[in-house]
Amino acid sequence: MSAQKKKHITHLALLMTGCGVFLLIMAVGSLIVRCRTLEMRLDEMLLESLASHTQANGESAQQLIDDTQMLLEDAVLLLEEDGRLPDKSWTDPLLKAVNLGDRKLEIHYLTMEELSDAEPGSEEHRVFRQLQEGESVVSGSVSRGEEFYFLVARAVKWNGEVAGTVQTKVNAGLLSQQGHDSALFHNINRVIAGENGRVVCGSTPQTMGLSLVELGMNDGLSAKDGERFAAAYLDNESGSFRYTAGAGRGYAAWAPINYNGWRVVQFSSSPDLRVAQDTMVQTAIMLVSIAVCAVLSALIWRQRARLAAEKLRYSTLSEFKDTLIFEYDCREDSMEFTSNALDTLDLDTARLEDVTDMKNTFPVFHPGDIENVRRALWGAEHMVPDQVEHDRIRMKKRDGNYSWYRSQYKAVFNAEGKAIKLIGTLTDISAQIDREIELRNQAQQDPLTGVYNRAGVKLINARLEQISRGILFMLDLDDFKSVNDTYGHKEGDAYLTQLASLLGTFAPGHSIAARLGGDEFVLFLYQYQTKTALSGAVIALEDLQNSSRARLNDDLEVPLSFSFGYCLTEGHADYHTLLKEADEKMYKNKKSRKS
Repeated sequence: MSAQKKKHITHLALLMTGCGVFLLIMAVGSLIVRCRTLEMRLDEMLLESLASHTQANGESAQQLIDDTQMLLEDAVLLLEEDGRLPDKSWTDPLLKAVNLGDRKLEIHYLTMEELSDAEPGSEEHRVFRQLQEGESVVSGSVSRGEEFYFLVARAVKWNGEVAGTVQTKVNAGLLSQQGHDSALFHNINRVIAGENGRVVCGSTPQTMGLSLVELGMNDGLSAKDGERFAAAYLDNESGSFRYTAGAGRGYAAWAPINYNGWRVVQFSSSPDLRVAQDTMVQTAIMLVSIAVCAVLSALIWRQRARLAAEKLRYSTLSEFKDTLIFEYDCREDSMEFTSNALDTLDLDTARLEDVTDMKNTFPVFHPGDIENVRRALWGAEHMVPDQVEHDRIRMKKRDGNYSWYRSQYKAVFNAEGKAIKLIGTLTDISAQIDREIELRNQAQQDPLTGVYNRAGVKLINARLEQISRGILFMLDLDDFKSVNDTYGHKEGDAYLTQLASLLGTFAPGHSIAARLGGDEFVLFLYQYQTKTALSGAVIALEDLQNSSRARLNDDLEVPLSFSFGYCLTEGHADYHTLLKEADEKMYKNKKSRKS
């Protein structure tokens, strides 16, 4: 072999070696970039999930206080409408009606003399001073031994003066435990804090009065990160914060409750997501010789192992029964769920094909929500990077029942900036929805009669926006005061309740009955196809007006006497317009019945 040929072979070998080294470097670099991208997405998903759950917890805590105040407002109205000087001899039995059922709260009546015994300077004394001014009050934290609670109170007036108060205790733990925890975190430290960054109540009495920075240091927050966190908390009513916590990552999020300047604050941590920084340096050093090829191969497998670890992390997250992960491919129009969805949802396979095709039906989605799901998937092309969308949908479980899930998702984009996938989580929030419905029903129901209170007016207005034909009745008991004076207030309550029962069973399925106050009621009928049918409803109520009787007790039955007026609508009309005409007709009816 000539020297020239040997030289060519040497150059070719060097060229091939160089190309091999270059390709290996590109492969390692690509794997590192993929690892970093995946880690960043996981980190963002964790912080967004904590912030979303914290916002929901703040809204749930605010809703608890709102519903409690509405419940107290109804109780005050019940006492003031009675007309008697408030006294525990009759207020306590009456308030038992409000406390019936599976109530989380109990309402009590206290005189101003009882409240004045509070120690000057105490939180109870501050409540007493505000109630003297006729204000409603949500107190700060009050402690009695190991019990921590907040007071929610409203003044009760008699002859224009404050005579006492109806109030209830809200357990501090109940307020801080509103909402649903994210299953993406090992543990969550949740507290209620003030605008100044001091803990108002927490999971243990020892946390009360601590600063949030001191509390965060227990979760690995450094002094430097603590200064940044404190500045962010004081400058923003809601927000989130990430920090390095030992061998992992720490997360904090806060959201307002909109009472007393309180905020829900949550601290949590998750295993470290960072890739070792020395990988690329080690790779560069080992490329100085031919032997670097073997080292680079080892590094490739190392990076593959890291990707496998991240996939294992996704798999571990998917084992939480109340949190499912899904991925929608925009190009293939397919949706794939994690394996735990097969154990939870009514699915035969973890992959659904042609999801947005209108000809396909998927039993796993509630029929009333499938169109919302399709619209969300179609909307992927309009999403932008870092945009996180939230929704609530009902999904069918293995037992055949539907459960509410909170959907949280974001888009993944290709190099051209086009959305190619949606990745998100589904969290079972059925217990939270049931709790919201229970509190909403307590706030909307008249405690004495069981029909809607003034919240029924909102339902009637909402129904008026949807229909073109209906009828509104205005009803008032005849000479109700004489029933109270003759037979007693207990029998008068029975008289009211039996009229409400009569209205509640009138045209079931397409009627709304509500008590406006005192002995005044409204009844709204809808889903009538003809004016003749509406007129038939008027005749039916007239028959009841002339024939109904009320049983006041085991030995006493009297005629159930009431007057009513009505207003028909065959086009869009608002509640107050209909009520005015029905009210005028009702007074004419009452006058004619007396004569």
